[in-house]
Amino acid sequence: MTVNPAECTLLCAPRIVRTRKFICALACAPQVVNTNYLDHALLHSFLDSLSNYPLRDRDNEQKLGIYLDDALKRAKDNNRKLLRGWTIYVSHKVNGGFDTYKDIVEINGGTAVPYRGRTGVQLPRRRLRLAGDPGAGLESQNQGGDVETDFVYLVSGAEEDEVKMWQTFRKMAQKQDLEARIVSPDWLLNLAMAQRVEWDEKWELDESRL
Repeated sequence: MTVNPAECTLLCAPRIVRTRKFICALACAPQVVNTNYLDHALLHSFLDSLSNYPLRDRDNEQKLGIYLDDALKRAKDNNRKLLRGWTIYVSHKVNGGFDTYKDIVEINGGTAVPYRGRTGVQLPRRRLRLAGDPGAGLESQNQGGDVETDFVYLVSGAEEDEVKMWQTFRKMAQKQDLEARIVSPDWLLNLAMAQRVEWDEKWELDESRL
């Protein structure tokens, strides 16, 4: 057993959960089983076939819009590179703590940077479009397409101190010919669980919606 999700080859859970370890482990494309597998092993001192204990959780799959078998297939293709080349900014006051989201970003090949609303922060260069990226692999088919190279993301909550930082972040992005997207943590959790970058306006945070 391991406490390090990056070492995970077998993921055992009672259902699909949005915990840091579960989400991070998915990036490693592990075999996923339900907890009956461990119950049987402990009771009988025998490791039964993994195929007898698939994790089935249709209710949460429908609720989250994430289908585990498909996500695991994409995770295998991504090879922990879903966010290769991405730098994602995370509010230092976000609910759950910066380190949680840092772990999720980094195990998927990206870089997470804490954001405190300061001016003068230098954003990384725009990500390369697919045709001009010699390092692109199978993960590129799950990265949202070339349109995503226009955006830079800030994962944030909607507390007053965080909202005050949004306009500064937008101006910083605009100076570097990028468009800022201020998003709730659900955006990051969704892409890490689905192993696919996709966009939905429901994740965007804006002062007019508060």
